[in-house]
Amino acid sequence: MKAQARKTVARNTRRAALLFAAPVAFALWPSAVYAGPPRAQIGLNFTASTFGVDTFDIPPDTMGAVGSDHIVELINGRYSVYRKIDGVLVQTSSLDDFWKDAGVGGGFGSFDPHLLYDSFTGRWFATSAHRPSFIDESTLLFAVSHSSDPTGGWTGFGVLSDPTLLTFVDFPTLGVDADALYLSGGVISISLGDLLRRFVVVLPKADLLVPIPTVANTTILDSPFGSYLSPAINLDNTGLPFHLLISVQPTDLVQLVRVTGSVTSPTITTDEVSVTPYPFFNCPGGRQPPAPMQKPVIGVNVGLTTSSVLRNGVISSVETVCSESGRLALHWFKIDAHTATLLQESLIMDPQLDLYYPSIAVNGFGTVVIGCNGSSPNQFVSTYAVAGNTDSSGVTSFGQAILFKSGVDDYFNPFGPRWGDYSATVVDPGDPLSFWTFQEWVSGDDVYSTQISELILGPSNVVEVAVDIKPGDDANPINLASKGLIPVAILSGGTFDATVIDSSTVVFAGAPAQKGSIQDVNRDGLLDVVLFFGTRDLSLQSGDTNACLTGRTVASQDFAGCDAVRIKLGSSGREHHCRGPML
Repeated sequence: MKAQARKTVARNTRRAALLFAAPVAFALWPSAVYAGPPRAQIGLNFTASTFGVDTFDIPPDTMGAVGSDHIVELINGRYSVYRKIDGVLVQTSSLDDFWKDAGVGGGFGSFDPHLLYDSFTGRWFATSAHRPSFIDESTLLFAVSHSSDPTGGWTGFGVLSDPTLLTFVDFPTLGVDADALYLSGGVISISLGDLLRRFVVVLPKADLLVPIPTVANTTILDSPFGSYLSPAINLDNTGLPFHLLISVQPTDLVQLVRVTGSVTSPTITTDEVSVTPYPFFNCPGGRQPPAPMQKPVIGVNVGLTTSSVLRNGVISSVETVCSESGRLALHWFKIDAHTATLLQESLIMDPQLDLYYPSIAVNGFGTVVIGCNGSSPNQFVSTYAVAGNTDSSGVTSFGQAILFKSGVDDYFNPFGPRWGDYSATVVDPGDPLSFWTFQEWVSGDDVYSTQISELILGPSNVVEVAVDIKPGDDANPINLASKGLIPVAILSGGTFDATVIDSSTVVFAGAPAQKGSIQDVNRDGLLDVVLFFGTRDLSLQSGDTNACLTGRTVASQDFAGCDAVRIKLGSSGREHHCRGPML
């Protein structure tokens, strides 16, 4: 790997230093093979918002996402943007002002926010409900960022409302695939407090990416089920069908809802998947120590919340359940999206802790991270994560809970011991081995704070290889307007032989390889492989400084590597090429 790349890929160097005593054993040098449970280290880990300072809402409904250069937290009462490299706050406002700045909402009354970053388009998407008072119209709000920079402005819309003032929108959720954005929520009767209907809103993605976004082609579908839906965020970037899940614990069923057809004329179909039921009702909630008097347990909603993802054709999801032992635990399961069959499930428990309000993320290697809260009679409410690896047979195994932030006091508020109602965990779009989780913890007597934590993993059975983007050019400039091809060298070294890769499996910054050649790129006497990728197929944006490549050998050995890049936004042209015998 060239000297400029070694100097500029600070993120990979930091990850290597965190994971191993000798940094050269990781991303900067090839042929380090890892097996067994994930090796994990905590990266950036900081407190974001605090009740009574940044927000006055209870609960926070902890939510966030990570982009190429920024971290965004969107909770009840607060919108904040942080620099991803060091966690420095660069922009903040109230949640109501966020929507006002986006051109919708108004006054106050925004709640239940959800947020995601779509790395395939370089856009942020957000939603929340809005209900200023009992005499004002309730609205489902939605916004799209103008670019990959969340500080550069958003365009907002009201996509569903009730002018009769008899109902209000509640608990909206958010999902995405290659074709559309999907909002789900419920409509509550103001007079009765009953859930009257569940809906799915389908917004064609193409309409949201034009210079003046529009929701003119929005479709609103009624769900046939009367429970909250968990959209499976599509990380494969495929189109319809789109999947949403409904857990009906304590029964043995998960309802699988599919949005099919086209984004301009969608329909809903349903299926059922049998899972293990947890019909236990002896879990009072999240236990906490006396300080000094015993306060009530933390209020926890069991069942599926808002966290499901689709990766490699598999839907992974997690929910809080009451275990037979009387402790709250995490029920994780994965479903074949095509056949609606259960592939695997597991009850994730701790010998001492109640675990609750989980959220899930999965990378392309099958590495799973579940962020959650944990507490016990000896542990105030704290933030944790559980990591798991998937072997070559498709079986996922989890390790022990990893502590990010310890709670320091007990918790109760005027509305009772209410907590949650959810959390968020995501894969870093620029590094498949880095995960981020957004959680809530007790930072003082009856005071919550939110914590943003990075978990850096050494994956099981993945070879970290050296890659060289645009061999011969230390600056690695990529002109996103070019119509040409970008050469990326996969270097042999140690025990890794680049010539045995399966080029059909290689993906660089979201793009497949179009052709390749074999040559000794770095003149070390070993043959390397140079693959070429269409510039306009790359999922890169202005400001990106790192690009990663993943693939598999003909012997089914996974490998991955990253290198530094410098993005250019110039006129179209041709990229340079390397010569050598073609693959």
